[in-house]
Amino acid sequence: MSRFKTLGTRAMTATIFALVMIAGIYLHPAGFMLLFGIILIIGLNELFELSFYADIESKKLYKNVGPFISALPFLWVVFDKLGIFKFKIDPFIALTLFLIPVFIGFLIELLLKGRQQFYRVSYVALGVAYLCLPISLVCDLAINDEGFHPNVIMGLLFLIWINDTGAYFAGSAFGKHKLYETISPGKTWEGSLGGAVLTVAVAWLFPLIFGEFESTQWVVLGIISMIFGTLGDLTESMLKRNHGVKDSGSLMPGHGGILDRFDAFIFLIPFAYLYIKLFIHKI
Repeated sequence: MSRFKTLGTRAMTATIFALVMIAGIYLHPAGFMLLFGIILIIGLNELFELSFYADIESKKLYKNVGPFISALPFLWVVFDKLGIFKFKIDPFIALTLFLIPVFIGFLIELLLKGRQQFYRVSYVALGVAYLCLPISLVCDLAINDEGFHPNVIMGLLFLIWINDTGAYFAGSAFGKHKLYETISPGKTWEGSLGGAVLTVAVAWLFPLIFGEFESTQWVVLGIISMIFGTLGDLTESMLKRNHGVKDSGSLMPGHGGILDRFDAFIFLIPFAYLYIKLFIHKI
C-alpha cells in the first residue's frame, strides 16, 4: 500500500510540475522570466543549504542572503529583456556584471572578519557559475530581438526528460556495467546508451513538434543534452554524496528539490547555447 501511495505522490507532483512549467514557459515572456527567476532563487537556496550544512553560523547568513547575491546578474537580464534598459551592453561589461556577486561576497567577509572567508565566497561564485549564468542564458535563448522562442527551451527540457526515461528503462532491462558507481550507483553504460538512442531518434521528429530548428540540428542538440545532461546529473550526485544527503531539497514530494529536477538542464544549457549561437544563428 505504501508503495502505491509513493507512486501516487510522485505522479501527482510530476503532473503539477509539468503544468506549472508549461504555463510559465508559454504564457508570456514576463511569466517565463518569473518562472526561471523562482527556479534560480530556490536552487541557490538549496545549494547554500547543502554547502553550509555543518557550518551553522555561515548557513544562517548565506542561506538567507547568498541566493540573492548570486542571483543579482539575473536582474540585469530581466531589465534588459523587459526593455527597461534602452541601450546595448558590451559582452565584456556583461561578464563584469556576473563578477559583482563575488566582490560583494568578499566585502561581506572583510566586514565580518570571520574564518574561512575564501571558502564561503567560493560558494557565491559557484552559485553564479552553476545556476545564475545558465538560467540567464535560458532567458537569452527564449527572449531576444527576433521574438519569443519558448519552444526552444521546452524542446531542450524534453530532450533531457527523454534521455532520462530511455536511460531508466534500458538500465533496468540491460544494465550491468556501472557508469560511475562511487557517485551514482544506479547509472549504467547500457542505460546511458539506451537513453542516447531514444533521444536521437525522438529528436529527429522535433521539427514536427517544436519547429525552430531542422532535424539534424535537433539531433545535435540531443547528443549535447545526452552528454552534458548526464555530466550534470553526476555533478549534482557528487554534491549530494559529498554532504551525505539523498535529495537537494523537499520542495517536490517524491522528486526531491529544484537541483534534483534541473541538474542536467542547467549543465546542458551553456553548451546548447554555444551550439545554437555559433552554428545555427537563428535566434
